[in-house]
Amino acid sequence: MPGSMALFKKIRPRDINLEVGIGQENNYLRYYVFNDTALNGFSAELSRQYTNERERIRIEKVIEVEVLPLREILSRYFARDFCKIDFMTVDVEGFDLQVLSSNDWSLYRPTYVLAEALKSSLDSFEADPLAKFMREQGYAVFSKQVNTVFFRDTSS
Repeated sequence: MPGSMALFKKIRPRDINLEVGIGQENNYLRYYVFNDTALNGFSAELSRQYTNERERIRIEKVIEVEVLPLREILSRYFARDFCKIDFMTVDVEGFDLQVLSSNDWSLYRPTYVLAEALKSSLDSFEADPLAKFMREQGYAVFSKQVNTVFFRDTSS
């Protein structure tokens, strides 16, 4: 959420804190800011759904936010030769596949990846495009908890 990193920068000045979206290509996208910040996001469809389903929920503003591919962010800020990513979590309200497919899996291979798979059961998840994509990258489903799927790198 734009503007949310000021406190992080103050308390954890050595951390890398970015206020960008992650997507397939360098771009700018509309970001929907709600009176309940837990609902903020890029999805116009989910934003309409939230405002239709809940009386007091409203969009306060729509802003343009820079979007970069994950591979570009990692190449800029991650010292690949000195450390390995053990754990990556992605929770982007329905855009998980787009975020994960913007990575260069030959260079950046976390041991575990958590992603959100909304409205899917463990029985039906094997056919899900996210599961298929992660299998193609050499990952297997390790566990599933309601909407969160844990993938483990099978190549290590």
